[in-house]
Parts: sequence; C-alpha cells; structure tokens
Amino acid sequence: MSYTQPTPEELDAMVDVLEKRGPSATGVKHDREKPPMALIPRAAMEAEAHVLAFGKAKYGAWNWAGGMEWSRLLGAALRHIYAYADGETNDPESGLNHLAHARCCLGFLLDYVESHPQLDDRRKKPE
Repeated sequence: MSYTQPTPEELDAMVDVLEKRGPSATGVKHDREKPPMALIPRAAMEAEAHVLAFGKAKYGAWNWAGGMEWSRLLGAALRHIYAYADGETNDPESGLNHLAHARCCLGFLLDYVESHPQLDDRRKKPE
C-alpha cells in the first residue's frame, strides 16, 4: 500500500470537518496544544527509520544519544545534502536516500539542543 500525502487544502478540509463535529460522544482529548505528529510525512519518517535501523546495526541502537560534537553532525548532514544536490540519490554505503541520512543528522542535532548543549562547537559569528 502506498501513502499519498494530503494537500494543504485537503488537510484544511479535514480540520473543518473535525471542528464541526465537536467533542467526541465517547470521550474528551485535550491535545490542541500538543504538536500535530500526524502531519509529519509518513514517507519521510519511514525513510529516517530505515537510516536509524542501518545505524543500529553499524553502531548500536542508541549510540547517537551519547552525544558528539555538533559540527560532526552538521558536516555529515551537509555532505548528504550536497551529494543529493549533485544528483546522487542514495548513499553508496547504506543504499538509503541521502535526504533520509541528512534528516537523521538534523534530528540528532535537534535532540542535542536540550540533551547535549555542552557539545555545541559551532563557530560563532563575532558580535
């Protein structure tokens, strides 16, 4: 089964239908302030998960969570993005999409903002 991402117009229509429906007859869910996880494209999430599975086999499941210098992840993400921009769709080692690899690197960095701020070695612009 293949997944087709809804258009912005289709998403707006879905939200309109749900808002008109009102509260559920079977229960209440107070989640309006929570991030809308269902809006993350499924294909992107699955591609990233395949890269994580590759990394699990190569390094261990949670190796990335131990932290590393941010510049290493920035460099890796940029190498994958540049390879993709230069016409190479898949990473030669893993066979997986370069953009999924870049997405992993960026996801780790987003996590590191809270979990490993001490490893931020980005070059700061002078003020």
